[in-house]
Amino acid sequence: MIFNLIEMISAGMESRLPAARKDEPDYSDQLGAKSRLANHARTNRSPRGLGHCVLLLLGIAAVCPPVAQASPGEKEFIALVKTANDLYRDGDFSGAALRYSKALEIREDPQVRFNLGNSLYRTGDMKGAVQAFGKAIELKPDFAEAACNLGMVLFELKDYKGTLEALKAAGVGAAILRIRAACFERMGDLGSALFALEQGSQIAPGDVDIRTARGAVLYRMRRFSEAAEAFRFVLASKPADADAWKHLGYSLAGSLNASDAAEALEMALRLSAGPNPGVAALLGDLYVEMGLFRQAAKMYASAAGDGGRSPGFLLREANLFIKSGETAAAAASLRAALEKDPGLANARVVLGDLALDERSFAEAEGHFADAAASKDASVSSRALRGLGDCRAAAGDLKQAMEYYGKSCATDPAYSKPYSGQGRVHFLNGDYAKAASLFRTALELDSADSAAAGMLDEAMRALNRGK
Repeated sequence: MIFNLIEMISAGMESRLPAARKDEPDYSDQLGAKSRLANHARTNRSPRGLGHCVLLLLGIAAVCPPVAQASPGEKEFIALVKTANDLYRDGDFSGAALRYSKALEIREDPQVRFNLGNSLYRTGDMKGAVQAFGKAIELKPDFAEAACNLGMVLFELKDYKGTLEALKAAGVGAAILRIRAACFERMGDLGSALFALEQGSQIAPGDVDIRTARGAVLYRMRRFSEAAEAFRFVLASKPADADAWKHLGYSLAGSLNASDAAEALEMALRLSAGPNPGVAALLGDLYVEMGLFRQAAKMYASAAGDGGRSPGFLLREANLFIKSGETAAAAASLRAALEKDPGLANARVVLGDLALDERSFAEAEGHFADAAASKDASVSSRALRGLGDCRAAAGDLKQAMEYYGKSCATDPAYSKPYSGQGRVHFLNGDYAKAASLFRTALELDSADSAAAGMLDEAMRALNRGK
């Protein structure tokens, strides 16, 4: 039996699903020898998401009846298949495909079609492999191995709907459910992906591959606490798995548990075979949030490696300086980042806020105006809020309200422009409207201390009026 691992990589969170192997089948040289399905699954993603890889079943099914009972044509068929089998086992897949094809000119046989599909796949003829597996299923509708391989080739061709259709005839097992989940995930249907993995968990409760894939999908669904529990389950069985520690750290960071996330990422770095810039960068971010600025600087330097001061490194460095109160150094890092990449609209927003804090309104408005054109709604909304703040500081409250309104419309989940509108209404003496807007801001961001303080002021003003 010959197996081949096909790695599939997609964007997002890096993950690894170790092999879940069933017994490898024993192929004899008798007609009708049956195979058992063996599958591996694997994910490889960053916190922006997860992907799955599968092990293609690439065995050869022997189809030769006893030669003494065979007709002359059948003897030729047998000889061609035997030669093809030997060539396949020796790695001559083109030669094997040629002999299987010649045998099929004598008569049809689903196992030979299956073998031809495997040979064509190994030569890189994906279209031919799809046709061969499809014909094998046409000849033998319950041919689960051919259905599995057809699904796997279609998966590699990114025909996920075709994969799901093919796998309907491949049976139901944990491995097949992992593959189905991978298809749903790539199609953006995370709910169906999770449902498939939940079914897999019921079939194989201790399968760490299923738990890893489930954690990856939960992470993408932003159900971070549940994702963390899935990765903890994996670590109970594989405590030295660097990837599992990394993904646990990502999940804990997503659930805003900075301390535990940092511990998990520290463990991931200790267990990693080599440098891991992504983990080092996130660990640096967590250190910044924890006020551990010196450790953060070391992690950022580690993440940068030989790449020098890239725009990403400079943005993280700026954040570190802002958190540590070194605003001039932060501004210098942001300007350096913009020199390397003028399209960094988020850097312009932060520069605008720093200039606004220094009451350099003209400079701030320039940065915000440039960033407001960003196609990123989140960045554009923040830039429009900044323009509103600049206009409010200049006493142009009507223009400020227009900018705040545009900011709310661009990103309704962003709390700051609601606070800005509240301040304008407060200045105009409409304390009830101001209080309502401050409450909205706090509903969106309960940690907005400025909105909480202004709400108290508005409520006191209302009570004085009574």
